[in-house]
Amino acid sequence: MDIFLLAVAVFAPVIFYLIVLISTRRRVNAVGHDLILIPILSAVAMVVGMLLIPDIRDVLSCGSFTAEDISAFVRETTAKTYGGWILVALGTGTFLAALLYAWIMFFRRKDRMYLAIGIAFLGLALLSALMMSLLQTARASSPDARRISTLKQAQLALELYADDNDGMYPIVIDDTTANARWQALRANLTPHYIPDLPDDRCYATAPGRQYDYRSDAAGTAYVLRALLQDPNMIALSINELDGDVLDMWCGEPEKEIEYCLAP
Repeated sequence: MDIFLLAVAVFAPVIFYLIVLISTRRRVNAVGHDLILIPILSAVAMVVGMLLIPDIRDVLSCGSFTAEDISAFVRETTAKTYGGWILVALGTGTFLAALLYAWIMFFRRKDRMYLAIGIAFLGLALLSALMMSLLQTARASSPDARRISTLKQAQLALELYADDNDGMYPIVIDDTTANARWQALRANLTPHYIPDLPDDRCYATAPGRQYDYRSDAAGTAYVLRALLQDPNMIALSINELDGDVLDMWCGEPEKEIEYCLAP
Protein backbone atom coordinates (compact mmCIF):
# COMPACT_ATOMS: atom_id res chain seq x y z
CA MET A 1 0.00 0.00 0.00
CA ASP A 2 2.87 2.42 0.81
CA ILE A 3 4.42 1.93 -2.66
CA PHE A 4 1.03 2.44 -4.31
CA LEU A 5 0.38 5.67 -2.42
CA LEU A 6 3.89 6.90 -3.22
CA ALA A 7 3.18 6.23 -6.89
CA VAL A 8 -0.07 8.20 -6.65
CA ALA A 9 1.72 11.13 -4.99
CA VAL A 10 4.43 11.08 -7.68
CA PHE A 11 1.91 10.74 -10.50
CA ALA A 12 -0.14 13.70 -9.21
CA PRO A 13 2.38 16.35 -10.42
CA VAL A 14 2.31 14.72 -13.86
CA ILE A 15 -1.45 15.22 -13.97
CA PHE A 16 -0.99 18.81 -12.85
CA TYR A 17 1.57 19.66 -15.53
CA LEU A 18 -0.62 18.05 -18.19
CA ILE A 19 -3.45 20.34 -17.09
CA VAL A 20 -1.10 23.33 -17.27
CA LEU A 21 0.08 22.32 -20.76
CA ILE A 22 -3.49 21.90 -22.03
CA SER A 23 -4.55 25.20 -20.48
CA THR A 24 -1.62 27.05 -22.03
CA ARG A 25 -2.40 25.77 -25.51
CA ARG A 26 -6.13 26.34 -25.15
CA ARG A 27 -6.05 30.02 -24.31
CA VAL A 28 -3.55 32.72 -23.43
CA ASN A 29 -3.03 33.56 -19.73
CA ALA A 30 -5.24 30.66 -18.67
CA VAL A 31 -2.64 29.10 -16.40
CA GLY A 32 -3.10 31.65 -13.64
CA HIS A 33 -6.80 30.87 -13.32
CA ASP A 34 -6.16 27.12 -13.31
CA LEU A 35 -3.44 27.55 -10.70
CA ILE A 36 -5.98 29.11 -8.35
CA LEU A 37 -8.54 26.34 -8.80
CA ILE A 38 -6.29 23.25 -8.72
CA PRO A 39 -4.76 23.74 -5.22
CA ILE A 40 -8.17 24.51 -3.76
CA LEU A 41 -9.50 21.23 -5.14
CA SER A 42 -6.35 19.49 -3.88
CA ALA A 43 -6.85 20.85 -0.35
CA VAL A 44 -10.47 19.71 -0.42
CA ALA A 45 -9.32 16.24 -1.55
CA MET A 46 -6.87 16.04 1.37
CA VAL A 47 -9.49 17.00 3.97
CA VAL A 48 -12.09 14.62 2.51
CA GLY A 49 -9.49 11.87 2.46
CA MET A 50 -8.74 12.40 6.13
CA LEU A 51 -12.46 12.20 6.90
CA LEU A 52 -12.72 8.88 5.06
CA ILE A 53 -9.84 7.25 6.92
CA PRO A 54 -11.25 5.42 9.97
CA ASP A 55 -9.50 6.19 13.24
CA ILE A 56 -8.56 2.86 14.84
CA ARG A 57 -7.67 4.70 18.06
CA ASP A 58 -11.38 5.15 18.61
CA VAL A 59 -11.79 1.36 18.47
CA LEU A 60 -8.81 0.50 20.64
CA SER A 61 -9.82 3.00 23.33
CA CYS A 62 -12.41 0.60 24.76
CA GLY A 63 -9.54 -1.55 25.97
CA SER A 64 -11.11 -5.01 25.51
CA PHE A 65 -10.65 -5.71 21.81
CA THR A 66 -8.87 -8.90 20.79
CA ALA A 67 -6.58 -9.31 17.80
CA GLU A 68 -9.53 -10.84 15.92
CA ASP A 69 -11.66 -7.77 16.65
CA ILE A 70 -8.96 -5.45 15.32
CA SER A 71 -8.51 -7.60 12.21
CA ALA A 72 -12.26 -7.49 11.58
CA PHE A 73 -12.23 -3.70 11.92
CA VAL A 74 -9.39 -3.44 9.39
CA ARG A 75 -11.18 -5.73 6.93
CA GLU A 76 -14.44 -3.79 7.21
CA THR A 77 -12.77 -0.42 6.66
CA THR A 78 -10.15 -1.36 4.05
CA ALA A 79 -12.03 0.24 1.13
CA LYS A 80 -12.58 3.53 2.99
CA THR A 81 -8.98 3.55 4.18
CA TYR A 82 -7.58 3.03 0.65
CA GLY A 83 -9.91 5.64 -0.79
CA GLY A 84 -9.01 8.15 1.91
CA TRP A 85 -5.26 7.71 1.55
CA ILE A 86 -5.49 7.89 -2.26
CA LEU A 87 -7.26 11.25 -1.97
CA VAL A 88 -4.69 12.49 0.55
CA ALA A 89 -1.76 11.38 -1.65
CA LEU A 90 -3.30 12.77 -4.83
CA GLY A 91 -4.22 16.06 -3.17
CA THR A 92 -0.81 16.46 -1.54
CA GLY A 93 1.13 15.72 -4.73
CA THR A 94 -0.96 18.03 -6.88
CA PHE A 95 -0.88 20.82 -4.29
CA LEU A 96 2.91 20.70 -3.95
CA ALA A 97 3.28 20.64 -7.74
CA ALA A 98 1.10 23.75 -8.10
CA LEU A 99 2.99 25.53 -5.32
CA LEU A 100 6.37 24.73 -6.87
CA TYR A 101 5.18 25.76 -10.33
CA ALA A 102 3.90 29.13 -9.08
CA TRP A 103 7.23 30.01 -7.44
CA ILE A 104 9.31 28.80 -10.39
CA MET A 105 7.22 30.89 -12.79
CA PHE A 106 7.58 33.94 -10.52
CA PHE A 107 11.38 33.69 -10.45
CA ARG A 108 11.53 33.04 -14.22
CA ARG A 109 9.07 35.70 -15.40
CA LYS A 110 9.08 38.13 -12.45
CA ASP A 111 5.32 38.20 -12.79
CA ARG A 112 3.64 39.44 -9.59
CA MET A 113 0.57 37.35 -10.35
CA TYR A 114 2.59 34.19 -9.68
CA LEU A 115 4.00 35.75 -6.50
CA ALA A 116 0.51 36.46 -5.22
CA ILE A 117 -0.63 32.94 -6.15
CA GLY A 118 2.41 31.40 -4.42
CA ILE A 119 1.73 33.35 -1.21
CA ALA A 120 -1.94 32.37 -1.37
CA PHE A 121 -0.92 28.73 -1.75
CA LEU A 122 1.26 28.93 1.35
CA GLY A 123 -1.69 30.35 3.29
CA LEU A 124 -3.93 27.61 1.96
CA ALA A 125 -1.36 24.98 2.98
CA LEU A 126 -1.28 26.33 6.53
CA LEU A 127 -5.08 26.43 6.65
CA SER A 128 -5.33 22.84 5.41
CA ALA A 129 -2.79 21.68 8.00
CA LEU A 130 -4.75 23.48 10.73
CA MET A 131 -8.02 21.92 9.59
CA MET A 132 -6.54 18.41 9.60
CA SER A 133 -5.04 19.01 13.05
CA LEU A 134 -8.40 20.16 14.38
CA LEU A 135 -10.03 17.15 12.74
CA GLN A 136 -7.70 14.76 14.55
CA THR A 137 -8.30 16.57 17.85
CA ALA A 138 -12.07 16.39 17.34
CA ARG A 139 -11.84 12.67 16.54
CA ALA A 140 -9.90 12.04 19.72
CA SER A 141 -12.48 13.81 21.90
CA SER A 142 -15.67 12.81 20.07
CA PRO A 143 -16.39 9.58 22.03
CA ASP A 144 -16.28 11.48 25.32
CA ALA A 145 -18.26 14.35 23.80
CA ARG A 146 -20.98 11.85 22.86
CA ARG A 147 -20.98 10.46 26.40
CA ILE A 148 -21.41 13.90 27.91
CA SER A 149 -24.16 14.72 25.42
CA THR A 150 -25.98 11.47 26.27
CA LEU A 151 -25.96 12.29 29.99
CA LYS A 152 -27.23 15.81 29.40
CA GLN A 153 -30.06 14.52 27.22
CA ALA A 154 -30.92 11.98 29.93
CA GLN A 155 -30.89 14.80 32.49
CA LEU A 156 -33.36 16.79 30.41
CA ALA A 157 -35.61 13.71 30.04
CA LEU A 158 -35.50 13.21 33.82
CA GLU A 159 -36.75 16.76 34.38
CA LEU A 160 -39.62 16.14 31.94
CA TYR A 161 -40.41 12.92 33.81
CA ALA A 162 -40.40 14.78 37.14
CA ASP A 163 -42.78 17.43 35.77
CA ASP A 164 -45.33 14.67 35.07
CA ASN A 165 -44.76 12.84 38.37
CA ASP A 166 -45.05 15.49 41.11
CA GLY A 167 -41.35 16.28 41.08
CA MET A 168 -40.31 12.63 41.56
CA TYR A 169 -37.54 10.97 39.54
CA PRO A 170 -37.50 7.26 38.60
CA ILE A 171 -36.57 5.25 41.70
CA VAL A 172 -33.67 2.93 40.88
CA ILE A 173 -31.72 1.78 43.92
CA ASP A 174 -31.78 -2.01 44.14
CA ASP A 175 -30.19 -3.15 40.87
CA THR A 176 -26.68 -4.49 41.40
CA THR A 177 -24.96 -3.48 38.15
CA ALA A 178 -24.63 -0.27 36.18
CA ASN A 179 -26.18 -1.91 33.16
CA ALA A 180 -29.24 -3.09 35.14
CA ARG A 181 -29.76 0.42 36.52
CA TRP A 182 -29.34 1.98 33.07
CA GLN A 183 -31.87 -0.44 31.57
CA ALA A 184 -34.32 0.42 34.38
CA LEU A 185 -33.91 4.12 33.63
CA ARG A 186 -34.41 3.45 29.93
CA ALA A 187 -37.68 1.64 30.66
CA ASN A 188 -38.96 4.69 32.58
CA LEU A 189 -37.92 7.37 30.09
CA THR A 190 -38.30 5.88 26.61
CA PRO A 191 -40.02 6.54 24.34
CA HIS A 192 -42.23 9.19 25.98
CA TYR A 193 -39.55 11.49 27.42
CA ILE A 194 -36.65 10.64 25.12
CA PRO A 195 -36.56 8.55 21.91
CA ASP A 196 -33.73 6.34 23.15
CA LEU A 197 -31.02 6.01 25.78
CA PRO A 198 -28.08 4.34 24.01
CA ASP A 199 -25.57 2.10 25.72
CA ASP A 200 -22.01 3.33 26.06
CA ARG A 201 -20.15 2.72 22.79
CA CYS A 202 -17.69 0.45 24.65
CA TYR A 203 -20.30 -1.58 26.54
CA ALA A 204 -20.46 -4.42 23.98
CA THR A 205 -16.77 -5.26 24.49
CA ALA A 206 -16.14 -3.74 27.94
CA PRO A 207 -19.28 -4.24 30.09
CA GLY A 208 -17.76 -2.25 32.95
CA ARG A 209 -17.98 0.92 30.85
CA GLN A 210 -21.77 1.27 30.85
CA TYR A 211 -23.62 4.46 31.75
CA ASP A 212 -25.05 4.48 35.28
CA TYR A 213 -28.01 5.96 37.15
CA ARG A 214 -29.02 5.84 40.79
CA SER A 215 -31.72 7.66 42.77
CA ASP A 216 -32.42 8.05 46.46
CA ALA A 217 -35.19 6.00 48.08
CA ALA A 218 -37.70 8.85 47.84
CA GLY A 219 -37.03 9.70 44.19
CA THR A 220 -36.14 13.30 45.02
CA ALA A 221 -32.50 13.12 43.94
CA TYR A 222 -30.41 11.16 41.45
CA VAL A 223 -26.96 10.90 39.93
CA LEU A 224 -25.95 10.04 36.36
CA ARG A 225 -22.47 8.80 35.54
CA ALA A 226 -20.38 8.13 32.44
CA LEU A 227 -16.82 6.83 32.35
CA LEU A 228 -14.71 8.94 30.01
CA GLN A 229 -11.53 8.04 28.16
CA ASP A 230 -9.74 11.37 28.48
CA PRO A 231 -9.28 12.62 32.08
CA ASN A 232 -8.42 16.07 30.76
CA MET A 233 -11.82 16.83 29.21
CA ILE A 234 -12.57 20.47 29.98
CA ALA A 235 -16.23 19.68 30.51
CA LEU A 236 -15.29 17.95 33.77
CA SER A 237 -14.93 21.32 35.46
CA ILE A 238 -18.43 22.53 34.49
CA ASN A 239 -21.42 21.45 36.60
CA GLU A 240 -19.73 18.17 37.44
CA LEU A 241 -19.74 16.27 40.73
CA ASP A 242 -16.89 14.67 42.66
CA GLY A 243 -16.62 12.17 45.49
CA ASP A 244 -19.34 9.77 46.62
CA VAL A 245 -22.86 10.71 45.48
CA LEU A 246 -25.76 8.40 46.42
CA ASP A 247 -23.28 5.52 46.87
CA MET A 248 -21.86 6.13 43.38
CA TRP A 249 -18.20 7.10 43.02
CA CYS A 250 -17.69 10.23 40.93
CA GLY A 251 -13.93 10.57 41.16
CA GLU A 252 -11.50 13.02 42.70
CA PRO A 253 -11.45 16.74 41.83
CA GLU A 254 -9.44 17.84 38.81
CA LYS A 255 -8.36 14.96 36.52
CA GLU A 256 -10.69 11.96 36.50
CA ILE A 257 -12.63 9.70 34.17
CA GLU A 258 -15.91 9.73 36.13
CA TYR A 259 -18.31 12.34 34.78
CA CYS A 260 -21.38 12.75 37.02
CA LEU A 261 -24.47 14.94 36.84
CA ALA A 262 -27.25 15.54 39.38
CA PRO A 263 -30.31 17.85 39.60
